[in-house]
Amino acid sequence: DTVIISATPVPGNEKAVTRVINGLARIGAKIYDKSNALVHVSGHAGSEELKIVLTMVKPKYFMPVHGEPIHLKAHANLAHSVGIPKSNVFILDNGDSLMLENHQVKRGETVETGVVFVEGISVGDTNQVVLRDRKLLANDGIATIIVMLDSKRQMPVGDIEIIMRGVAGGDEKALLAEAHACVAAALKSAIGTHGVRRNMIQREVKDALAKLLWDRCRRRPMIIPVVMEI
Repeated sequence: DTVIISATPVPGNEKAVTRVINGLARIGAKIYDKSNALVHVSGHAGSEELKIVLTMVKPKYFMPVHGEPIHLKAHANLAHSVGIPKSNVFILDNGDSLMLENHQVKRGETVETGVVFVEGISVGDTNQVVLRDRKLLANDGIATIIVMLDSKRQMPVGDIEIIMRGVAGGDEKALLAEAHACVAAALKSAIGTHGVRRNMIQREVKDALAKLLWDRCRRRPMIIPVVMEI
């Protein structure tokens, strides 16, 4: 079979189009596109055709649509060239609005635009901090440090527990052993310097583990230090 692809792939779809071409080639089809033949056909009207439409319709107001800003500007210039006043031509961006009232057209108020996040029954209420945390979790994982302290004797009790999920090498015994030693040293130093002050201990052990994981894995996972006093 012979397959002619006369269109140019929409930006962002190149990989999908290439997969189709390769699939057709594997089963023996001959492929012709703009890279090896003069077969390209635009899906858009030419400038002279657009001027003909403008001349026939004779709009009082004109708003070019569909395309990047450079295309909208070129379409607006065509409108000027056939006699539509510049004051009656509107180039709008996402969020801009036009008000049509009493046979007049003018710019209206700007409205909020952009991505609307939908999660469960919540629409558009996703906090940016939540999105940041999820991105961090997806990319680098999470590590939890659990430490128990005896506030009266000013010393740790029991073993330090470190749980890592989604961290490269987080299940390796050598890294876990090094992490325990690193956090234990930071804990001892924090108690010696600040006493049993939960916020200072949390910061010290978190910073120590973060530095170790960056040095060993080149990752910055979310680290949650949990300090419990007994």
